[in-house]
Amino acid sequence: MTYWHFTLSYLAICSFAIATDTKINDTVFIPTKEWQIVPKGTPIPPGLHIRHNLQSGVVEAKLLDENEKDASSKNIHRDGKKNSLTLHPEKSVRDEDVQEATKDAQSEKTKVPLDELKAMLKKIKSDEADELIQTANEQVHSAVQKEYRSYSELKEQLESLSMNISTDAEVLTSLFEQFQPYKETITSENLETEKIDDILGILNDMEYLLHQIDNARLFADMGGMMKVVSPSLNSTNTDIKAEALRLLGTAVQSNPKVQLKALENDFVQKILYMLTINNSKATIKSRCLFALGALIRQFPAAQKSFVNNGGFEIFGEILMDGNSQVQIRVMNLVNDLAIERKEKLHAIRDEQQRIHRTNDYDLIDFENNIVKQKYCENLVDLALRSLRVKSGIDDFHKVIYDSMLTLSELCKEELALKKKDLLTEIQKMLVLYHDFPVKGEDGTNLSYHNQEMLQKVQKVLLGEELHDEL
Repeated sequence: MTYWHFTLSYLAICSFAIATDTKINDTVFIPTKEWQIVPKGTPIPPGLHIRHNLQSGVVEAKLLDENEKDASSKNIHRDGKKNSLTLHPEKSVRDEDVQEATKDAQSEKTKVPLDELKAMLKKIKSDEADELIQTANEQVHSAVQKEYRSYSELKEQLESLSMNISTDAEVLTSLFEQFQPYKETITSENLETEKIDDILGILNDMEYLLHQIDNARLFADMGGMMKVVSPSLNSTNTDIKAEALRLLGTAVQSNPKVQLKALENDFVQKILYMLTINNSKATIKSRCLFALGALIRQFPAAQKSFVNNGGFEIFGEILMDGNSQVQIRVMNLVNDLAIERKEKLHAIRDEQQRIHRTNDYDLIDFENNIVKQKYCENLVDLALRSLRVKSGIDDFHKVIYDSMLTLSELCKEELALKKKDLLTEIQKMLVLYHDFPVKGEDGTNLSYHNQEMLQKVQKVLLGEELHDEL
């Protein structure tokens, strides 16, 4: 059971007396040292120990123990009078002072009628609500005015915007017009710095637009190859040439229609010629290979032009004497062309399309020309030189080993001629990789991949089958 234990105090008596609105019961409760049930409505003398069962509502009382009597004295008034309390709904207070307080409270209640009090409260709430609603409406209206504009303001703004909006075609047309005044002076030996900056800015803006296939086609249809790219390639300024090659490569990349336009304007031959110029900087040659690769990849007609114009011979010369980064680009491009010929034909399911594409690739005579133009011979010589240097951990050597594997069938005669020398150097390099592994920052063995590829080359030279591995 749940009981509420307490000892009566003066404040509790006063509080309860004011809240009580029932008649006084004259029955007197006589306490003992044992717990007794207090009848409903019976006043309880002060100084008792009382407990109230909250579940059943039963109130019990008894006399205080000796150690509790001191605390009970706090319930006695200064004038010596004691107070009594009833703990039931129909209970009352017998103390005269408390009864007087109850009467005063009741008289106060009767001063204002209940209905009038309700009306006053309702009016207060209504006024506050109206004020809050009005304030909220003003805030919302202010926010709307800031966020939205009137119809007339919107109309004026849209009209002004429509004058500034241009399509990509209009932007390209504008760039063509900006480039036109420089077309004649771009080949001048003494081109002013300000003009160079203007031309580079125009080419850069065009290149940004040509990343979209449709814009690249539009550029080609507008004559961009001859009006912009060709004159820029003839410029005496290295930066203009490099930017023009980047523009060309972006325009033709994975875009057959633009590739055809570039081929029709003899850009394969022009790029190959730029690669043969000895005083060309490595930056120009790297950009040439970027543009050439974008032009001839997946485009047999351009590959045929590349082969017919001595492309493999020019590439071979670069392998014999050239910048290592340029040599990497050359080897990667040839590797891609060799892989393309194999994989592209296998990927075509339609029999007629496969026959048609096979005929296109057969016209190129890729296999014979890569040998005739001494690309294979120069590749094997480059491989021997790199092995003898014995510093082969970087990407340059990885590309060489990869080229030897990719072209092992096409260049088998050249590999056979240098087989003994190659095997000797390969064995030395494998020992070097094993004894002096190079660790990366993350602890990985950087020489492991090179070692694995070189072992594959060794197997090729020894005549072991590598079809599954390759």
